[in-house]
Amino acid sequence: MNGKDLLTELGNIHEKFYMEAENDTLPASPRIRRPLLLAALIALMLLLVGCGVVYMLKMQNLKLGQSQVTEQRWDKEQHTMVEQTLSQQTLTLSGLKGTPSYQAAQEWYEFEQTYDPNHEIINSIWGNIPEFPEKYDFYSPYSQEMVDKIDGICSKYNLKLIDNPVAAQNTRVLLEYLGIDSILLPDAPAQASVDTASYYEVGYFYTDITFQMTEGEDAWPFQSLLSYIYCPKDCFNNELYHLTGDDWQERNYLTKSGREVLILRSPSNWASWVFCDVGDATVALRLETIHQVGTDQNGYPEMMETPMTDEQLNQILDTINFNLEPHPGDPSILKGQKSSINLSQTQNGYTVEVKQVITDGNQLSITLGMTAPEDVNLEQYLPEVGSDSHISFYSLRFTPLTDSQFFGGSTNYIVKADNDGKANTVDFSIIIQGNVENGIAFPEGTVCNLYLQDLFVEVRNEESRQFEMLWSMEGIWNFDITLDEGDWRALEFISDPITTKSNAGRDESGNTIFQDVTITAVTLKGFSGTFTGTQEHGNLDFIDFPARKFPTVVLKDGTEIKLIGYSNMVYSSIYYSEKENTLIPLDEVDHLVLMDGTVLYPLGSPQ
Repeated sequence: MNGKDLLTELGNIHEKFYMEAENDTLPASPRIRRPLLLAALIALMLLLVGCGVVYMLKMQNLKLGQSQVTEQRWDKEQHTMVEQTLSQQTLTLSGLKGTPSYQAAQEWYEFEQTYDPNHEIINSIWGNIPEFPEKYDFYSPYSQEMVDKIDGICSKYNLKLIDNPVAAQNTRVLLEYLGIDSILLPDAPAQASVDTASYYEVGYFYTDITFQMTEGEDAWPFQSLLSYIYCPKDCFNNELYHLTGDDWQERNYLTKSGREVLILRSPSNWASWVFCDVGDATVALRLETIHQVGTDQNGYPEMMETPMTDEQLNQILDTINFNLEPHPGDPSILKGQKSSINLSQTQNGYTVEVKQVITDGNQLSITLGMTAPEDVNLEQYLPEVGSDSHISFYSLRFTPLTDSQFFGGSTNYIVKADNDGKANTVDFSIIIQGNVENGIAFPEGTVCNLYLQDLFVEVRNEESRQFEMLWSMEGIWNFDITLDEGDWRALEFISDPITTKSNAGRDESGNTIFQDVTITAVTLKGFSGTFTGTQEHGNLDFIDFPARKFPTVVLKDGTEIKLIGYSNMVYSSIYYSEKENTLIPLDEVDHLVLMDGTVLYPLGSPQ
């Protein structure tokens, strides 16, 4: 090895050292060669102390191995899946080549190459995989041999297990506990909404976010998915990252946070990787850098692909805080007290406030207030009788972040006046109906995430009968809401099956056809009544619209509350109260009147 070879092995060294090394191929006296070797040794020492002035990270510093793989890929021209043999490079983010954490990852990689290569072991025990202590959950072992290898590697290289994941009520509470407001730098021209996050007591941190630039004429205009991974070097991380294809390119970039990062991109892969050495840990980003939209005229995927430019990627990396370090705080924060929840957020001058949240366990009623800039008239978009104009959120998602029995459902929302005399303020009424059979969609104490994205106004074109965009405003409002207001009780009305009339459709004259049905249970909750029948009857319809007859709750003071609109489950129908934002006072219920006049009385106090 001559001086140039040594410098090349070290990484990207200042150009003048290469120029000297180029001339260092002919025999020379030790006196002539010594400065070059000294320069190389100085470069090596600078590398070991992490000086970014001389040393720049390269893919070879993270690379564990390379192989050939065969996989199925979509052929855009042939519009079919084709089998291709491609080169695959395997990387680790545990640490740089030569460090104990890198050597541990290298040994695990070589172990995986020879252990169960054809998946015979895992296939033979699939569905009956042995259970191992929770401290190994991060590594997903399926045999004692794998557990022994994990223990052996940790002992050999004096590394910690990535164990003891920290449990929190929800993602936002976890980030507060870690002292992380955002992975973005302060005043960055971007916004990020956290989708998921996890943290282990040894310091390993992972989060997925939805990211978008908010300023810059040439900035990346699309939302992108971004994963942020922080891994301490004193831990054993067995996660391997595979870069498939022969067109991966690497370059370095110095970010505004002062970090030299390695960027790995492939024009044929939707995501790029960014690596950064931050001293006691490594940081990795996986970022969507090819925006794929739609289908072609034949329905095939990937009609249009828009790649991110290098400059656009640089702009995004300039918003990232690569100096971020999780610092666990007060453990009481993890309980998710209401004080840790931000119930008012502003995006692009539009403030959304959570005013009221109530539930009966199966339906959730949320009232939001929106305040626009003073010169914006929101009230002009209030729905009126006979008017087709309306205002809505383009995307409204609701995802419980706890292990509740929420498997789907429906969401309805309308805009309404808030009666404060201001044109720039309105309220939104959001009704979320959980779809859970024999269970509760929203248990008491659940911390749920309400995700609102992009405000826009549409107007219906009377000629085309289609809605047309009037104006739009991008933004993300993301709330964690503790469900501690409501009534989770239920009132039962029958103990034995009864026979009543059900709506079976209409005859040729438009008259309602009735049929006798047997119902085995009638239950009333704060927002709804559930009627359970038998298999032979299928869906149960207890509403006669022409006659304006509905199941009706009658309170002790004579007040009537109709149950209108329903959704069908297996052998059951749920009818929702006409008072969408008000719970039925179960303690005040006197009786229930069915469509055919059948009167049912509560069996006892609400339970």
